[in-house]
Amino acid sequence: MRRVAGLSAAILCTGLLAAQAAGAASSATRLATVPATTTTTAAAGSGAFHQTKTIYRTNLVSGKSKVVDKRTVTLNVSTTTNLIDRQVIKVSWSGAHPTGGIWSNPNDGPSAQLQEYPMVLLECHGNPSSKAPAAQQIQPKDCWTATPTERFFSGDPSQPYPPWRVDQYATAAAQRNLTVNEPNPLPPTCGLFPGPHFWLPYVNPKGTSWAIGPGGCAKMPNEMNLLGGLGLLPSNESFAATGVNGKGSANFDVWTNELNLDMGCSQKVSCALVAVPVMGISCDPAAKGMPASDRPTPAQEPAAAAQCEATGHFPPGSILQQGELGQEDLTVSGQLWWAASNWRNRFVVPLHFAPPANVCSVVNKGNHFVSIYGSGLMDQAALQWQPHFCLNRKLFTLGYVQEGEPEAVGQLQTGTAKAVLVSNQPATAFPEPVVHAPVAATGFAITFVVDDSKGVPVTTLRLDPRLLAKLLTESYPGVTDIANNDPELLHACPGVPVPNSAKCTNPLNITLDPEFQALNPGIPHGVGASAAASVLLSMSMNTDVITALTSYINASPAARAWLNGTPDPWGMTVNSKYKGIKLPVSNWPLLSTFEPQDWISGSGGPYPCYADSPTPALPLIASPVADLPTLAEDMQFYIAQPQLVCVGNPDVPQSLHLVALGPQTVGFRFMIGITTLADAHRYNINTASLLTYTKPGTPTKFTSPAGMTFVAPTNASLSSAAAILTPDKKNLDWTFPYSLYGKDNVKVAKAYPGTMLVYADVPTKGGGLSKQDATDYAGFLNFAATAGQVPGGAVGQLAAGYLPMTAANHLGAEAAYTKTAAAAVAAQKGQVPPLFPAHQSPSPSPTPSGSTSSSPGSTTGGGSGSPSPSSSGGSPSASPSQSQPIVPIHLTPEASFGIAGYLLPVVAGLVLIAVAGALLISWLARRRGSKWS
Repeated sequence: MRRVAGLSAAILCTGLLAAQAAGAASSATRLATVPATTTTTAAAGSGAFHQTKTIYRTNLVSGKSKVVDKRTVTLNVSTTTNLIDRQVIKVSWSGAHPTGGIWSNPNDGPSAQLQEYPMVLLECHGNPSSKAPAAQQIQPKDCWTATPTERFFSGDPSQPYPPWRVDQYATAAAQRNLTVNEPNPLPPTCGLFPGPHFWLPYVNPKGTSWAIGPGGCAKMPNEMNLLGGLGLLPSNESFAATGVNGKGSANFDVWTNELNLDMGCSQKVSCALVAVPVMGISCDPAAKGMPASDRPTPAQEPAAAAQCEATGHFPPGSILQQGELGQEDLTVSGQLWWAASNWRNRFVVPLHFAPPANVCSVVNKGNHFVSIYGSGLMDQAALQWQPHFCLNRKLFTLGYVQEGEPEAVGQLQTGTAKAVLVSNQPATAFPEPVVHAPVAATGFAITFVVDDSKGVPVTTLRLDPRLLAKLLTESYPGVTDIANNDPELLHACPGVPVPNSAKCTNPLNITLDPEFQALNPGIPHGVGASAAASVLLSMSMNTDVITALTSYINASPAARAWLNGTPDPWGMTVNSKYKGIKLPVSNWPLLSTFEPQDWISGSGGPYPCYADSPTPALPLIASPVADLPTLAEDMQFYIAQPQLVCVGNPDVPQSLHLVALGPQTVGFRFMIGITTLADAHRYNINTASLLTYTKPGTPTKFTSPAGMTFVAPTNASLSSAAAILTPDKKNLDWTFPYSLYGKDNVKVAKAYPGTMLVYADVPTKGGGLSKQDATDYAGFLNFAATAGQVPGGAVGQLAAGYLPMTAANHLGAEAAYTKTAAAAVAAQKGQVPPLFPAHQSPSPSPTPSGSTSSSPGSTTGGGSGSPSPSSSGGSPSASPSQSQPIVPIHLTPEASFGIAGYLLPVVAGLVLIAVAGALLISWLARRRGSKWS
């Protein structure tokens, strides 16, 4: 029995050790650091991607392989899941070969591909798995390029062995023959090519192939053209630069079949982001892999080797100068990203897509339909919320129609709409009882695209209410013809002296304004696109967004005094047509009337288009767009809207017309616009920090941001703003106390002033609602107040750019009211609930954390009492991407008990096995007697 006990103990110990080893292995799996020489991939819950691999360039010299370059490259992608059309994802990398001959616009394929050692980013369709058979994996022909220029390559007839032909990793048929992929018969429009040439066709997901060729002579997809494809939108391919430290980053624009049918990416068509770090061709100048008849002769081999083995014409980090285009070494340029040597080093990042915007119209087969009109602030929320309803046959289809809130309210008042989304309630009451149920906390953003003196994008911008007023009021002339002659801008000096006049004018654009320069040191003065830098790109529709913006401006004593005619401390005055303008307004008026006579006579400006139809010039520069989605697209693709380009045939006067300046040149961009916070998040557009507090004693003619607090839109700063919302028991909504900003109240020092609530206004009696309508609208409200507030990118979740309506975010009362309002809508008895139950009084608004000090100071470090960078909303460099959303907690054994939570069940099982083993041994001992004694 002692042996039995010993054996049982051994079994038990073995089980415990096995359990311990299992736990250790589990821990190691989570904590192990993978050597840099291996490839690792990790996809976090947010869909982030990380991969490291070691890549080589090797040459065959006298039949022996020689490593000439070796790099350990790490690629990071911000998100890869729940992607929608035009979504921007952040791509960054380290360890790559530095780029030389850097082109200013990485999306300008025909020119940017000439850079040496770029990181080439492409969207490709096909199977992204590295485990799939080679023939089924993504090939270069599956990758989109914007122009035909990038898909045809011809060599010098006197040099029959260009680098791609002596690529040691390529096969003859696929790449190394004299002519590859040339269509047969060759279209007569393509001409003849006496030297080596390579055709890179494009094949769409359905198998349709276009040979393309020079200028698209052998046919090309509709979305591809000589100018870059898809109209004014820059291509989503990128030939991005790597810095001398081996690091680089780029914003990559994801396209789906909604924008590019011939790429076809969707939930049904697999696609990937393919990143190719160009290392150069690994050369086999003797061409041993080719048929003997196709190999270079001994006389040809030195020239082939010299061209293929080149290491670059431009120094690492050098900027391409005037006249240097075309001097690159082909073998290390981006032109050959498709060559086998480069392609083998590729990173393939699988992309996963959200349902398309039209999914409900596709799948709806009889679901009850209800619609809601109004606020453009809800665009991104609706994109994720609508499929939650329409994809469930037991629910309903929710139609969302964006329009200006004042128009939507009018439709509800007249009965042509049954429910609307608004932020501001109308001055006149609704004819039927209506609840104002909060469904989202979000706001507007002042977005910007600005390049610094080195051509690098600026990520921090500070603006105060007076600067915003200057941009809106057509007070920057934009062009010298207006600056020198517009009587609405000319004023008594000081200011900017006007030639041949005793009067002064205003700075040409905001970059030349001393107030802007003081708040934003380091931004270039007098950028090339001066007209676009003189206005805030806005919209022509009536919208609560403009009401909120102009309420913030109007609350500022400095901005209000300037609007009333008091010059700013540097001498700039308001355009006289706006002097005394009453704010807030829901639609910004364009009031300037000046028409430059030089533009009419033909000695300046956009002649002859302007002369044919003169109109006030500054409204042409302001040129607001129709709606918020269009504005977001312009900011995303830096499309300047001033209508100053004359197109048409002067011999055909009716053809003459003015068009927008169009996309700005990367490296010289300057645009400021107003968008929604959610659009800024989705399209990765930088957001400005807005002034919230000025420390007493700060000079009015300041030279730096010292003593001032600027707050960017983050979850923390939106939560601070939510804390100061004031319940209005009479109007049954919550108001935002803009006046506190004008009083420099410490309660708002960390509260983002662009914060807005969105309400669903729904009748609780009448309004044309059927019983089913009432049930469905109530279901929408209940969802919006509960499950719809869970952050994430999936169907039914709350998109980035919205603050979850929770008690932790000071929005518990708002969410509770929406649930109460839902019950009233469902009942349809005409009840409009009070904001708080009769037995409950609203709690006083808590003071944002850290605002009890009498002097919050400056977020830029100027002045004592400056909030720390970690304080909520305090950092001027904070951006939407820094928001920390609240995520649902899913309990696991490890979450409850640590690693032991996983080990305990294993140990318990092994103990049972040990006990069973002991009993079995005991029984066998009794049966076999001395054999076991």
